[in-house]
Amino acid sequence: MSRKNLIQSLLVELSHKSVGVPEFLKLAEENPDIIDFLNFKTLEELSEYVYEADYTEFNNLREEASRYLNKKHETIQKEIEEIVRSSQELGIDFPILLDAFQKSKEIYLTKKIKDNLENTEANQIKKGQMDKVNILAKNYGKKDPKKLKIELSSDNYDRPLVLNYDGRYYLVAGNTRLATASAMGIKPKIYLATL
Repeated sequence: MSRKNLIQSLLVELSHKSVGVPEFLKLAEENPDIIDFLNFKTLEELSEYVYEADYTEFNNLREEASRYLNKKHETIQKEIEEIVRSSQELGIDFPILLDAFQKSKEIYLTKKIKDNLENTEANQIKKGQMDKVNILAKNYGKKDPKKLKIELSSDNYDRPLVLNYDGRYYLVAGNTRLATASAMGIKPKIYLATL
């Protein structure tokens, strides 16, 4: 076997000792929402896929997971003030609430959550009521709902932060985003933290 072919075969096959594999699987174990995001049912199923993958497949998977976690981290950092405010309002230690959002899952907002969601006007807005959203955004000094419509349509928006706490659903951040989605008649994605 030529040196070039040997190098190529080494790059194609992964093993449990391959560079980045143990770190990636540990990251997935510590952030189980990555497993769901990547469309695997369990960590074991993800592990099997990784060990059978070639380098390109593994690298693509790792990059996709990295983009997902970076986007989530950026969203949480943008909403730190809202997390602080909510921790004070709910009497939850800030580090505990922050950790819950770092471990949160990205899901579509369900009817059950929306109907029971506290700290929002979004569940009072019906499809087509963009005028109410405009008033809401103006009252709170928030982003123009026309821009939010574009972001929501293209799935390029910061996910609202929702906390499932003590049998309640509480909106920590993203009222205007949820209200705009309601007026558009769509189900947005949210980060759902559970305590």
